[in-house]
Amino acid sequence: MAYCVNCGAQLPDGATFCTQCGSSQTASAEFNPYAVGANYSGANEAYDSTAPGAPTFREAISICFRKYAVFRGRASRSEFWYWFLFVWLVNFLTRNALNLVTVILPIADLEREYKLILIVAFSVVAIGVGLGLLLPTVSVFVRRMHDTNHSGWLGWLPLLPSLGMGGVLAFADAAGFNGDKATEAAVAGVFAIVILAAFLYPFFLALRPGDPGDNQYGPAPVRR
Repeated sequence: MAYCVNCGAQLPDGATFCTQCGSSQTASAEFNPYAVGANYSGANEAYDSTAPGAPTFREAISICFRKYAVFRGRASRSEFWYWFLFVWLVNFLTRNALNLVTVILPIADLEREYKLILIVAFSVVAIGVGLGLLLPTVSVFVRRMHDTNHSGWLGWLPLLPSLGMGGVLAFADAAGFNGDKATEAAVAGVFAIVILAAFLYPFFLALRPGDPGDNQYGPAPVRR
């Protein structure tokens, strides 16, 4: 009796693909001791029940920095959401540090020029940190979409309704419909709903578990 190298499910002898997760069962495939599926019976001796099933917060941040601008491959939910927690914490700290500086410096016993230099320096640091985290944030988002077997271009989805709304309003202005408050409110309401849906769809996909086996974007992450 054979067992899937990815999820550990029991398979007929000679099976080339897993009937549960769909992963390839080639002779060169390496057994994944982490991503075991719900149908795993525990009979595969290569399975390591003590192995961690997901990266820790620190490990996830390390993975995202190592893959700073890597847009290929896949990212697990743990990797994605730990990174977004990290980005939120960093932005929260830098923003509040900047606010604190702008409150304290005006009453500090310093020359006006020094106060301005410090405020500008803290502002540059805050902007630099934000820009420095932008690329790995985009890359981990793309890899997370890949893990659910979707294109990373979904990140542009929320922009499309916004552009469409701009085009409709421009057409209405050129056609002389601009100024009708009821029409403008109806159009704005429809596009607001569409834009919200465009934001929520990638968010919903990011919450979903990834494909258990290989997909068109590569093998499943070992650390789920």
